[in-house]
Amino acid sequence: MDTASIWFYPVLFVTGLAAGFVDSIAGGGGLITVPVLLSTGFAPQDALGTNKLQAAFGSGSAAFHFAHAGLVRRMTASPESFLPALAPRPEQCSSSTNESPGPTS
Repeated sequence: MDTASIWFYPVLFVTGLAAGFVDSIAGGGGLITVPVLLSTGFAPQDALGTNKLQAAFGSGSAAFHFAHAGLVRRMTASPESFLPALAPRPEQCSSSTNESPGPTS
């Protein structure tokens, strides 16, 4: 086992802890995770996707905690407030083009 693979998971774990700590205080943990993910060899799409998934779980966890603690009023937290999260992106709605999105040459 080479040294790069020995330190791969511990580096990602410590990075996740540091980013979670920063996110819990002021937000912006992605400023820590994205550069580390890119430097460990993740593709940019995978690094950004991982960062978004991490942020979604952090926001969901915080919302659950606040609701469980009784800090969310039921009248302001209606089920309709979650509908924008389910809406498709505009490029997913157009069926007239068969081109893949991306840079053109």
